[in-house]
Amino acid sequence: MIAFLMFTAGALVGLSSWHFAEDTLNPSAEDRGEVSYYMPMAPTVAAGQTLETSTPRNFVTEVYTKYGPSVVNITTVQLAYDFFFNVVPQEGIGSGVIIDKDGYIITNNHVISGAQKIKVILSNSTEVDGKVVGTDPGTDIALIKIEPPKGQKLPVALLGDSDSIQVGEWVVAIGNPLGLDQTVTVGVVSAMNRSMLSEAGIAINGLIQTDAAINPGNSGGPLINARGEVIGINRAIISQSGGSEGIGLAIPINTAKSVLSQLMEKGRVERPWLGVEVREIYPRLAKRFGLPADTGLVITAVYKDSPAQAAGLRQPARSPDGSWTYYIIVEADGKTITKSSQLLEIVRSLPLGSTINLRYYRGKDLVEKEIPLSVLPPQAPLTGII
Repeated sequence: MIAFLMFTAGALVGLSSWHFAEDTLNPSAEDRGEVSYYMPMAPTVAAGQTLETSTPRNFVTEVYTKYGPSVVNITTVQLAYDFFFNVVPQEGIGSGVIIDKDGYIITNNHVISGAQKIKVILSNSTEVDGKVVGTDPGTDIALIKIEPPKGQKLPVALLGDSDSIQVGEWVVAIGNPLGLDQTVTVGVVSAMNRSMLSEAGIAINGLIQTDAAINPGNSGGPLINARGEVIGINRAIISQSGGSEGIGLAIPINTAKSVLSQLMEKGRVERPWLGVEVREIYPRLAKRFGLPADTGLVITAVYKDSPAQAAGLRQPARSPDGSWTYYIIVEADGKTITKSSQLLEIVRSLPLGSTINLRYYRGKDLVEKEIPLSVLPPQAPLTGII
C-alpha cells in the first residue's frame, strides 16, 4: 500500500545539462527543419599538455557551490520509554536551511517536534546548539536559531517565489539523507498543487511534487530552482519501499514565508476558530434520527466563550416533549460542506478578524448567519476542534 513517509535530509546527483548547438547543424538538417542536441564533453587534452581553462560547470554545480553551504544537518534527541519504562534517548536526523545572517533556520516541524536537545552541524562541520523559536504543526514549518560561531559569517540562502514555479523546470535538493550530509540530487518539478494532511490534521495545499531523489533525512532541506532560489522545503515521499521512488513533496516557500513573522514574534501561528466539534452525517444516519439534511455536519459540542456559542449554535438538546434539536452545518462561505476537513480548512485559512457565513439547520429551520471568528486559544489542540 502506498504510504506517505516523513523524512529528514536530502540527496542530489549531478546532471549535465543539454545545450542547443547551432554549429552542429548541417545544411541538410537545416533544410529539414531538424534541431540537433548534444551532451557537452570535457575538452580533449593532448599528451604532455595541461588544461588551462576549467571545464564549464552545469547549473547543479553552480547552485550547490553557491548555496549548498547554507544547508545544515539537524540532529535531535528525544526521550522515550522502553518496555520496562526505562528512559531511552532516541536520535533523529533532518535538514534545515539558514535564512538569516543572525542564525535563523527553517526546517520541518516534525524534524524537531518533541526534541529535548537540538544540534546543528554547519557545512564546515562546526557543531552548535539550536533552540526552537517557533513551530507550526499546521504547515509543518518550524523556525530554530543558532548563535553564529565566533569569527564565522553564516552563509544565507536566497528565498524565491513558489507561485512562479512551472512544471518541468529543473530543481535541486540538498540535505542529509540517511545521515549523509551535504548530499545533492537533481530532477524536475513533476507536478504542482498536491495536497496532504499535516500532523495537525490540516490540509497543506499547493505542495510541489518532484522526482529529485528524496530520502529519510531530507526533511527540512531546501528545494532550489536553477537560479539558486529556494522554492520549497522538502517534506515527504510517496513510497512503497520506504526509499525514494521519484515522488517527493515539498512545502512551497511562500507557505513558509507566510508564517515566519508570527513564528519569530510569537513562537506560534495564530489561527481563527469557530469553537465546535462536529460529526459527519450520511443518508442512513439522517433517516434513522429524522434529520432535515442527508449530508452535512451535526454539531456535537460547543466550547465556552467561543464564536459559535456567541452566535447561538448549540449541541444536541432534548426538549420536554422528548424530541431532539440538532444544529447541522450544510454550507460555509458558499461551499457545500459534507466533511469536517472541509470546514476546518475554510476556517483555518481565513485571516484573523474574519467572519464566516454559515448555513445550518436549527431543528427543521434553515438559518443563514455571518459569524465573527476569534483566535484559537493557545492551549487548544489543532485537531478535533474547528
